[in-house]
Parts: sequence; C-alpha cells; structure tokens
Amino acid sequence: MWFKALSLVIAAICLGKGCAALLAPQVFYGRRRQQYASAGIPLSVLVLPMVMLSLTLIAWYATIMHYTAWSWLLTGFLTLISILGAVNLVRWSRHWLQLLNAIAEEQARGRMNVDLVIVGLGAFFALLALRVF
Repeated sequence: MWFKALSLVIAAICLGKGCAALLAPQVFYGRRRQQYASAGIPLSVLVLPMVMLSLTLIAWYATIMHYTAWSWLLTGFLTLISILGAVNLVRWSRHWLQLLNAIAEEQARGRMNVDLVIVGLGAFFALLALRVF
C-alpha cells in the first residue's frame, strides 16, 4: 500500500509537469523563466525539493518497516532526486544561470525531449503502482 501510493504520487507529479510543459510550453516555460530570473532562490522553487524530501523520508520508512519487492527502485529514485534537488539549491548561485540557458527559446527541442522523458517516467511509475505494488 505504501509503495503503491508513493508510485501514484510520483506518477501524478511527473505526468502533470510533463503534460503541462508539452501542452502549453510558452506559458509553462514563461513562468519558469520568471522564477529563475533572480539570483535569489524563489519560494516557489523550494516547494518541489521539500515535497520530494518528504516523499523520500516516507519511502525510507516504508522500505525499512514494510519492505516489498521492487521497493528499492522507488526509494532509490526518490533518494537520487532529493539529493539532486539539495545539490541544486546549495549551488543556486551558479545553477540558476544554467537553468535559464536550459529553458531558453533556442532550447525548445531539447526541452521537449526532457518533457517526454518525464512523461515516460510518470507512465512507468503509474504502471509500477498498478502492476507491481
């Protein structure tokens, strides 16, 4: 039950972000550019790393107390994403410029590929929730 719920939450986050970016890229990336336009860390950028950290702590609890086959995949993924989020926040003084370059209009094709991968991850975690857990 724990891992099914976590997988569905991850699937919803990935599918929501990926579909929003694919269906309305001008609006989605326009908002992202506004967020990354400052050298200071905007509050809205802190939300997802905090959500991911909370999900990671829940996954580790569930892995230790309610182990299920394949749970290591979910716990490992969440741990990796949480570490990457923390590293990006610690290195924000350089990271925000890299993000601005990555979401620039000239990078539309690359952004679309990343968004498709995110949708694929969402589908993978949805299938994991429905078939494995």
